[in-house]
Amino acid sequence: MLKFMSIITIVLAAFCCVLSFRCDYLQNKNNELSDKVEEFQDAIKKFQKDSAKAAKTVEKVRTVVKTVNEPCDCYNTPIPEQLRNLVRGEN
Repeated sequence: MLKFMSIITIVLAAFCCVLSFRCDYLQNKNNELSDKVEEFQDAIKKFQKDSAKAAKTVEKVRTVVKTVNEPCDCYNTPIPEQLRNLVRGEN
């Protein structure tokens, strides 16, 4: 009986050690994935911010194009400086 109890104790101790190492491994993986999620969230926020800025620039370009008083021969004349500055982001 004592031999049986000692074997069960050793098996349970080994099982607990395996579980402990597995929990540490999973915790490290979880931390890595959490860091990646934060990076992706930051990238998405930056993309949304840049997208909103681009949409505003496009709206400004449309406004400039709508208010042009003379027709533009786009193949033979340079692009107006105001429009070039808007596209470049130089307001």
